[in-house]
Amino acid sequence: GRYWTFAHNGDIPYFKGEQAKTRAQAVGRSSNIPVGDTDSESFFCYLLNNLAEAFPEEQPSHRQLYSKVLELTRAAVAGANDLTILNFLLTNGDFMFAGCWSGSRPGSRVFNGLHYLVRQPPFAQASLSDCDYTIDFSTVTNPEDRVAVIATAPLTRDECWCQMQRGELYVFQDGRPFSNGEDWAMYAEQGIREYTDFCI
Repeated sequence: GRYWTFAHNGDIPYFKGEQAKTRAQAVGRSSNIPVGDTDSESFFCYLLNNLAEAFPEEQPSHRQLYSKVLELTRAAVAGANDLTILNFLLTNGDFMFAGCWSGSRPGSRVFNGLHYLVRQPPFAQASLSDCDYTIDFSTVTNPEDRVAVIATAPLTRDECWCQMQRGELYVFQDGRPFSNGEDWAMYAEQGIREYTDFCI
């Protein structure tokens, strides 16, 4: 088995109410059962249970795993597209999925989405968006470092943040973003280390 970690920002109507726990377990291998009543926990259990059902005996390929997570995400928003806000991170420690189904809650002007950036050499200074503070990343990093930062809104005002679009699923590995399973598989399975599809 693997340890998985999950974070979610938004509202998932499909996983609220009386049917939420049933939907989270609606597969043959339902070993992950929500303890609480949040849509986040139910969706996390739904992902884990369906992945265990789809790949019971062996590790899936990168392409298979990406396709399945994308399929499960789309199924969770089906029928309530306009009401669903489903921005999530799912990681096993080796790579991280970032799913974006952005939007605003009814009556709110606050937009919930996902943005990311990649920091790599040469490192520069960056100023925080919400206060007067600047950090020089060259003083706190090593020359071989590469890191991806994912947030609801850009955290700095002088770096190139990429806004993820509604319905997109990214995978981040070794600080690199992949917007589809094919590119991720080429990198992860074939050792292509010069992949540079970054937002510029």
